[in-house]
Order: sequence, then C-alpha cells, then structure tokens
Amino acid sequence: MWIISKFKSREYSTLNYNLQKHLNKEAKIYSPKIKIKLKNSKKYLTKFVLGNYLFIYHRNFSNKKFINLIKNLKGSEYILTGFQYNQEEIEKFINHCKEFEDNSGYLTQGFFNFEKFKNKGYFVNGPFSKFVFDILEKKTKRLKITIANLKITLKKNSDYLFCPLV
Repeated sequence: MWIISKFKSREYSTLNYNLQKHLNKEAKIYSPKIKIKLKNSKKYLTKFVLGNYLFIYHRNFSNKKFINLIKNLKGSEYILTGFQYNQEEIEKFINHCKEFEDNSGYLTQGFFNFEKFKNKGYFVNGPFSKFVFDILEKKTKRLKITIANLKITLKKNSDYLFCPLV
C-alpha cells in the first residue's frame, strides 16, 4: 500500500535513511524530481516536483502501527489522510511519472505536457529561468511563444524545462 508523506525540507536524506532502516529495506520510496542546470555553470540542481512530499510503499501499511512508525521518524512531518482510498490514482501517477524519466531518474520535458498549456507558461531553467511567456501557437511537437518582445519556438524535447502557468 502506498502512503503520501510530507517531509521536513532539509531532512529528505535523513528520512530516507530511517525508512530503509526501520522498514527492513522493503520500502519503496518515490518522489519525482527534475534536474535544473545552473546559469553559467556546468552544475545541476535537483528539485522535487511535488515539493516536500514523497510516496512510500510497504506491504504492511494497512497496519496502523506501521503508519505511526513513519509519522514519528526523524524528518517526517505528517502523513496525508485518505491514501487507502486512492491507491489506484497514486499508482497511475507514479507510473505516469516513470514514463517520462531519463536514465538518471529525472523527469524530462515530456512530463510537462503541451496540452496543459493554456495562455502562459514559465521557464524552470535556462537563460530565461522564472520568466513568464505568452503562447502564440501550440502544435503537437512545438510551442511558439513570445517573451520580452522576442518570438521563440520551443521544441517538446528541448533541454530547457518549462511549465504551464496556472
């Protein structure tokens, strides 16, 4: 059974270690992430797509004793309620994310589906990082956008990550 846990922002590694230790390495832990290239650098930054939330699977999570164990581990803030009723949706989401992962386990641009874009979007990385753009034309494999009076065509498999503005 999958649960959704919120972790303390700087304690992901601690929680991950404690989960493996207390659940006898039988736990599966999943949190989709993206790799963002830093400006003017060859270094990358890892960002969690869901913020401070992660999915944890263990066959004994139907037992409340195990869930209370997770709640009290160092690094854990709380467990979202209602997870037992949403197992199918959780698995669909995790499988959807895994379809768009590269060899290193990071989500690719394909995850941020063009169909979700309406009128605006923003860049997650690259020279226009955090800039908002207007969509002029939407095609299946590219977007025509305008940003700061520049007209640009973005390919779906671009190295730059961009998301719809909600």
